Amino acid sequence: MSTGSADGGYPVPDEQFNAAEHARNKIIRANQFQQSVLSQWIATYLDFYGLSQSGGSRYTTAQMQQIIDAMPAATARDIMSDSAAFVAFVNTAAPGAIADNTSLRHLR
Repeated sequence: MSTGSADGGYPVPDEQFNAAEHARNKIIRANQFQQSVLSQWIATYLDFYGLSQSGGSRYTTAQMQQIIDAMPAATARDIMSDSAAFVAFVNTAAPGAIADNTSLRHLR
């Protein structure tokens, strides 16, 4: 323990600022966030329409239409409009991210 500092801890060398390392970490976090947002949207989309990752559905087309018809019309339009806007944004920001997901092939 004789090598420790007066406060009982070991001396920590000063870290030199490394712009490239900070940039790398920020890019990694941005990529992780982008993937997280896309994954959450895909999961919510699949759940909303009752779709599975393999492409099957727990609802028939008629049942899904009945579900949508049971919603207030403005709400259903808003949900679908928001979804379409998000798809357009993702297709611009990350081309292929949705098209590459086989469970969303109908959105291509």
